[in-house]
Amino acid sequence: MKETIYTIPINEAFDRKHGCPICKLIGDLEKSSLEYVMGAAMMEPDVRIETNRLGFCSKHLNAMFEMNNRLGLALILESHLGELCDKLYELPDRPNADKTAKSFDELKNSCFVCSRIETQAQKMLNNIVYLWQSSTEFREKMREQPFYCPTHLAMLAATAKSELNRKDASAFIYSTTSVTRNYVDAIRYEVSGFVKSFDHRNAGVALDERTKTSVERAVSFLNGKYIPDEK
Repeated sequence: MKETIYTIPINEAFDRKHGCPICKLIGDLEKSSLEYVMGAAMMEPDVRIETNRLGFCSKHLNAMFEMNNRLGLALILESHLGELCDKLYELPDRPNADKTAKSFDELKNSCFVCSRIETQAQKMLNNIVYLWQSSTEFREKMREQPFYCPTHLAMLAATAKSELNRKDASAFIYSTTSVTRNYVDAIRYEVSGFVKSFDHRNAGVALDERTKTSVERAVSFLNGKYIPDEK
């Protein structure tokens, strides 16, 4: 399979066979997006217009703050707060309640970083479906993954439905769902083992490492979190 600039990071994530590969890919997208907005892009007029308009969600605003570039963040905030202030001063003395509430909701629910990740993530998902369709080698890689978290399993299914014909979409969805079903069966068994360990009849019975960590791994799986040491 010939690799391109678009398929290299996908293959690298799937070659790891650790946790959900989509979690890894989107985590990388998030990191690069934060570095982008806090880097030279902050001085690009087109980017500044969008950051002023969309703002940032609390998660990504906190992440930007923790990058220890206070001057860079201050420059971004200065112009964003200026635009927000302009919007507030534009309100008439007797504003239309419905229109104003809608405007504030749009601002509250928007984030430049989230928007950028969402756009790039969908392109990445399209490429994953394309690779599955065009490469038997990549199909095998997809079957060899530990699992796909529920969030990204749903995103893969939606993309397959959109990009493939009905027969191929069904095959794709069945393949990825089977991988996740096997993982859920295993981790459910391990969580049950953890619960049973609290029964007085099992007092003193040593737990294996996977049973000990089953609750943490189940939460990470359901939350769509990348687990770098999952095998």
